Order: sequence, then C-alpha cells, then structure tokens
Amino acid sequence: MHRFHALLVCLLIAGCSGLPLETEDEASPLTVAGDYTGPAWSSDGASVSFSGPGYQGLYEVAVDTGAVRELAPPGTRTWFRHGWADGRVVRPRLGDQNALELTPHDGVVRVLAHNPAAGPFVELRRDDLVLVDGGVERWLTHGEDRFCDPVLSPDGSHVAFIGLQSGVHVVELDTGLAVAHGGAGTHPTWTPDGATVLFERTDDDGYHLTAGDLWAVSLADGEPLRLTHTPAIDQHPAVSPDGTRVALIRDGAVWVLPLGEEVSP
Repeated sequence: MHRFHALLVCLLIAGCSGLPLETEDEASPLTVAGDYTGPAWSSDGASVSFSGPGYQGLYEVAVDTGAVRELAPPGTRTWFRHGWADGRVVRPRLGDQNALELTPHDGVVRVLAHNPAAGPFVELRRDDLVLVDGGVERWLTHGEDRFCDPVLSPDGSHVAFIGLQSGVHVVELDTGLAVAHGGAGTHPTWTPDGATVLFERTDDDGYHLTAGDLWAVSLADGEPLRLTHTPAIDQHPAVSPDGTRVALIRDGAVWVLPLGEEVSP
C-alpha cells in the first residue's frame, strides 16, 4: 500500500484520527499566486495543468522546472474538471454541456458528441444524481439535499459527490449504498487505487474564504482525516498517477505536496 494509506491506518489504529498530518513544510510551490483553480496531473506525472481565474483558460506547469505554458486561452469554456488521456486534455460532460477535448500541440478545442448509450456515468438532474449505464437509468439520490459535482472512482465502481448541506459522500454504484461520508467539504478527488477520496474543507466570513485545509476519507473505514493544517488556504486536491504526490491550490498558486513513496504491502 502507499505510505499515505499506511499513515491513515496507523493513525486510526492509534485512536488519533483527529490529529493533522503536519506536511506543510514539505510542500513546494510550482507557480506564483494567480487565482488558479482545478489542477490535474498529466498521465506521466511530469506536469500539472490548471485553470485560470474564473475557471477560464488552461495552463500547464512542469513539475521539475516550473516552466508554464498556455494550453488554451481565456474564453467561455471552463476547464475545472479535466484530466489527461493519451496526451490529450479531456473535460468530461458537465450537466447538459458536452465533453471537450484539447490537443495541446495545436491548442484546438473539440466538442465530443454525447453517446446516450455510453456509460456508466453519473448525471446531475434537478439537484439529484442519476446513474446512466448502457441506456439504463437509476436514481442515486432522492431529494435529501442539493447534490452536485459527481466524480467516478478510477474503476467506475463508486462515485464521490457533495451535498450543499451534508458535505462529501461516497456511494457504491452496483448497490446504491453509501460507503463513506466525509462531512463538510467540496471538490472531491480520488486516489489512483480508488481507496480514498481527498477533498477540501473551507471557512468563510460571508464574502471571502478565511481558512482551508485538505481532508481525506477512506472507503475502508469511512472516517474523515485531516491532511493539512496551515494558515494558508488549501483547496482543489489532485493526486498524482503514482499516488505519491498531491497537487493543490494554496492561496491562489499551484503547489505540490508529497504523500509518501510506494512501499510494500
């Protein structure tokens, strides 16, 4: 297992699940502050892409050198939820908006036609979530809250999402059963092995964010665990393909935080 997961287990066994992992001294910035959002790792883990202010435009920073390049200029398209596949950037379908594809070498953005028979995917309808699999639909929520931001696990077996009042949830798609509840939080993201969901938990004064830290909830025990505890505002976690690092937005800049190296089970 990853050392990150081992730390989770050790803390829970010791009865110390409320203690923060003091990792802020190991974090390093990749960019200057720029009101950036939505980081995502390239497939090889060599770079991190991110959206500009207001979720507009798309940029990429090399982890080793810090060199930044523009992938897509600011415009009307949002790249908050995006990922990499075969050297392309793909933004999944968002509500009634079709998926987008960007090829970085030419900067061309293409709209991907929606295939109603494709699946599984989770669709947002009237503040509820619906699983669509092979043209068959099944409602996952039933008006208990206003739900949004569904994110499928890497193997497609679970979905993490948020309720505006109830926070972060994880549901198993085959059974529709809730398997974890992270409590207050937004912007859920999965570890590559599908065992843990990272998310942010923020405070505000009604106008501006005043605090923010990263948390995690494991499917094994369903208990939320605080990962960072800093005076900075930490948001938008994204775990690297090898599971050893997390990219995040800290006070508007892109940072990287190590989660530990691969270790034997």
